[in-house]
Amino acid sequence: MSESENIVAETAEKIFADLADTQTINRDKKGAWKAPLWQAMVSKYNLLDYTFEQAAAWPFGEAVFNIEYDVMADTTKCRQFGFYEFVDTQEMLLRLLGQFRQMRFIPS
Repeated sequence: MSESENIVAETAEKIFADLADTQTINRDKKGAWKAPLWQAMVSKYNLLDYTFEQAAAWPFGEAVFNIEYDVMADTTKCRQFGFYEFVDTQEMLLRLLGQFRQMRFIPS
């Protein structure tokens, strides 16, 4: 399992552990999400009324989180030119998912 898969799995577990078991869904392999399922979740959890396709750029996310090779990045030049700040990916995801819950974009 790659680092990005670990981050996604751990973050999803922290946010959604009380709602469902862990599942991996790939639209390319399983087909597009079904509108009735998403609409049922919107109704059940009183979420904002977006279609699943409107909710995110799904092909981009699938591409980013399904890379089958390690990405090697050297941030030395960033430091050499004075960029010392960084963002912890998992902390950012937890913060954003918390905001999405408050916005009623995802279930809480």
